[in-house]
Amino acid sequence: MNGINPGDVCIITHDIGTSFRQGEQVVVAQVDPDPQAPQFRYLVQSQADMNWYKLSDQDIVLQQQVEVPAPQMTQVMDLDLPSKRGTNWKTLGISLAVIVLIAVVGLGAMYFLVWNSSSTDEPVVEEPVRSTVPRTVPGTTPSTTPSTTPAPAVTSLGTVKVNQSKFELAQNGMNYSQVVGVFGGPGVERSATGTPGQPGYMIEYVWDGETPGTAVFCTFVDDKLTVKRIAAL
Repeated sequence: MNGINPGDVCIITHDIGTSFRQGEQVVVAQVDPDPQAPQFRYLVQSQADMNWYKLSDQDIVLQQQVEVPAPQMTQVMDLDLPSKRGTNWKTLGISLAVIVLIAVVGLGAMYFLVWNSSSTDEPVVEEPVRSTVPRTVPGTTPSTTPSTTPAPAVTSLGTVKVNQSKFELAQNGMNYSQVVGVFGGPGVERSATGTPGQPGYMIEYVWDGETPGTAVFCTFVDDKLTVKRIAAL
């Protein structure tokens, strides 16, 4: 592992299908090796198709903070300052303009090197797509539906159907927002016990199951998933 933990901001190292672009920033939601391919352990969401994928150490790296070198100030020593030969405002203005220009050029060059150095590289068409890229979360398929497709009809249990694969991805200890991210949409509150914000507050949400007549029930205590189950309605 490259020291990547849940919540870390990482950079995509290369184009991955149409779901990720090189240089794109992503947030790691969970570190959980795929049983069939353990090198794929970082659960992240694509901003292109809003699906969840598991990536490897070769696909992402921790975001590095780039330090921009300070512009050279050697020309300041040659300014015609008032302390030397009296005020020469024209020379002072020209010198300051040169310094500002050097700083702008330096910052622009650094930005180009960090973000755009390889943006024009085109993938070789003949190169076979690696069997491990992209690695989708089981039960999900990258969406190719145009953005104008009508939203799914809202039922009494929300707008999403949770299949077995998504159900297994939800792990005890996740908070409600993380479970919503894995299932693809919010659930419907079924019951609650206690006072919100107070220790021991328990709330149960339900999602529509993929199999007709079933539902997914998740119980959270202090906003931590403690029980999940699939049962008939």
